Amino acid sequence: RYNQADVWEFRPRKLSLLSEVREKMSKSLAVQLPITSVNEALTTQLAQAVAHAPGPCKLTVTVTAPEEAMQVALCSQQYRIQPSDALFAALRPLEGITYRLQA
Repeated sequence: RYNQADVWEFRPRKLSLLSEVREKMSKSLAVQLPITSVNEALTTQLAQAVAHAPGPCKLTVTVTAPEEAMQVALCSQQYRIQPSDALFAALRPLEGITYRLQA
């Protein structure tokens, strides 16, 4: 508060559910996977997961080779996704991948 030392006031201006914030503020989903994990089964599972979550967000898949300190980022032209709980539940069991929403 004004003119009172060590007294603070917290006044929220807007409250939103985290799920609403995620859907409104997310611009893209970045998926990273090491080259050693890439196989036909993984790519099929990843394609199925994103195909069942169409939406407005971009999808970027980055394939990394840590031993050579190299990475290749691939921006999907075919898929745009909706960052939903169902999508993240489908991505969670995929071995070796990491993902991050970007605003």
